[in-house]
Amino acid sequence: MATPNPSSESPSGEKTRDVLRFFDYLTSKVEHILSLYPFAGDFNVHHQLWLSSPSTNYPGELAFNFAFLHDLEQLVQHYTHIPDHLGDTPNILDFFLISDPSSHSVTLSSQLGSSDHNLIPIA
Repeated sequence: MATPNPSSESPSGEKTRDVLRFFDYLTSKVEHILSLYPFAGDFNVHHQLWLSSPSTNYPGELAFNFAFLHDLEQLVQHYTHIPDHLGDTPNILDFFLISDPSSHSVTLSSQLGSSDHNLIPIA
C-alpha cells in the first residue's frame, strides 16, 4: 500500500489538504483495509503527546484522531528520524498502525547509507 510523504508544504496549505484527503479516504475504506493490512509508512507528522514531538501540527492531529477513532495502536515507540541538520531533533515520523498489536513486533536498526531514518524490522 503506497503512503504519502507530505514533507513539503506550499504556502497555500497543499500538504495539509493532501493529508486531510488521505485520511478521509482511509476512513471511508478502513474496515476493509484493516482486515487485510496494517498502516505503515513515513508520514512526517508531529504530535507532542502521541509521538513525543516537540510540537503538534494539524496533520499530526488528523493522524492521532484517525488512529484513536479506529482503535489502532502505533507500534513504533522510539525515534526513527535521525537529525541530519543543525537544530533538528530526533522524531518518530514512521508509523506502524495496527488493530491487533500482539500480532506483530517492531524493532529498530541502524539506518542504511545516507538515510536519515532508522530501519524498522517488523515481525
